[in-house]
Amino acid sequence: MENNYIEFCKYIIPIVTGCAGFIRTTGYMAHIPGFIIMMSDDETFINIVKIPIIFNIILSAKINDLLKIKEEQDMLNVVQNTYFLGNNIKYANMINYLGIYTNIDNLTDCIYSEDDCYNIEFFDNVSKMTSIEYINVSNQYQNFMIPASKSITNLNKADKVSLKIYNYINNPCDNKIKTIRYSMYKNKFKLISDIFANIIVV
Repeated sequence: MENNYIEFCKYIIPIVTGCAGFIRTTGYMAHIPGFIIMMSDDETFINIVKIPIIFNIILSAKINDLLKIKEEQDMLNVVQNTYFLGNNIKYANMINYLGIYTNIDNLTDCIYSEDDCYNIEFFDNVSKMTSIEYINVSNQYQNFMIPASKSITNLNKADKVSLKIYNYINNPCDNKIKTIRYSMYKNKFKLISDIFANIIVV
């Protein structure tokens, strides 16, 4: 698909709006062909969406600035209109996270898996709250306190979400830190939004 910036903006902005959760307030996003990456300001939450439509456009922006773009004239200049100081550093960090997290199943072991988070006690209630709370899950060896909130998994009625916990992706031998992955199926877009974070095991 050719570099149609208006079509590009009209496609990615609703996806970012629907998937970013709390990251949209102060976080960042990047687009490379085939992927949208979102990152919280402190880089503790990473959200990756693989998209089927290929735009040959490279974009890095503050999410809040991207979501302000409404007019087609502004869409034509989206790269310039969303430029910010430090853009290249944040973009490089997001691309680095993309390479790591899309390869997570080959880099470390999954130690907990739940195909339907609504089977986890209290998830249904906590996932409707805007504040981040913690719920307990366990395998046969350890208990884990998992962050959960509508601001993390922005779920609508027809959406689904699963949870996996991995040994810490940066050091699988570190027993005090684990990496979590929410895979959120967004029915409106027919896309999966993978949300990653690291947790401390208490």
